[in-house]
Amino acid sequence: MANWKAGVAIGMMILVFLACEAPRLNPLDPRADNALDRVETVIDVRHLLQTTQGIAGVLVVAPELQLAGVTNEQGRVTWVHPRVDTLHVELSKAGFFTTQYDFPIRANSNQFFAFLNARPIVKQLKFVTIHNSASQVDYIRLEVLIDDPDGEADIQRAILQLPDSNFSRPLNRNDSTFQVQFNKTQISPTITAGQLPGLDFQLIIYNTNGDSIVVTPLVLRRIIDISLTPLLPNSDRAESGTILFTWKAVALDYPFNFRVILYSSTGTIAKIGEFYPISGTATQFELADEEFLQNMETGTYLWNLEVEDQFGNIAESQVLQFQYFK
Repeated sequence: MANWKAGVAIGMMILVFLACEAPRLNPLDPRADNALDRVETVIDVRHLLQTTQGIAGVLVVAPELQLAGVTNEQGRVTWVHPRVDTLHVELSKAGFFTTQYDFPIRANSNQFFAFLNARPIVKQLKFVTIHNSASQVDYIRLEVLIDDPDGEADIQRAILQLPDSNFSRPLNRNDSTFQVQFNKTQISPTITAGQLPGLDFQLIIYNTNGDSIVVTPLVLRRIIDISLTPLLPNSDRAESGTILFTWKAVALDYPFNFRVILYSSTGTIAKIGEFYPISGTATQFELADEEFLQNMETGTYLWNLEVEDQFGNIAESQVLQFQYFK
């Protein structure tokens, strides 16, 4: 009888011990006594300007709930999670600006839309100097081709800046091409040609929603500070048939080529030909293209000579005028 009573007592002690186990009080633990309700949330990720098009492969993270998912082919991620007042999510994907959203949880089943903005892509960029040997004026030119997966309408503007200064120039736009040209004295009235290669410019490209990318540094390699002397043809001699362009020899300590540019000046001045590359060792170029010459009418023409280095920097000569007869 005593042994039986001892066994009952031990069993009761075990039950009391188990009953005293620490309660599960983490509200994010679904087995806890005070667990929050479970809800379903669907997040559809779309393009910012193409709002009906989903984006696949977007990483969607809710840090507070330690949730993460990647959108499917339709741009959707679905979670079942504890109920919270606000679901904070972070969205990221290569080629898009990272963004964050706060979604209010108000029902057992929720659907939200998030929008990602594609980053502009610089396809081509040319940042060069132009030295006019006739006027001794130095220009800077920036030409850039910008693509945006959300469409051209998403590119709001592009600005060239020189940090730590007041210099800023908006780029003019022609479809996807942006460009600007200015005299170096617009940076500073006292700046010298030798100081330009020491400056680090930056290009800022803005999207319609204010997102932006910064292209930096933009540096100028050199100014081709030489005098170019075109010789023939000129106003002293009329031309017919093939046209021989001549100039004084040029010596530089880096690779370069010549370019001959031909304009018609009968009525409105218009460029009609550009002949490049011509070897840097040359002092003449003969225009003998029969088809081109057949299209030239009797009249007044202009031409000038350019030197261009391997980076696209240019020195240009004065313009000469001549008469051409069929």
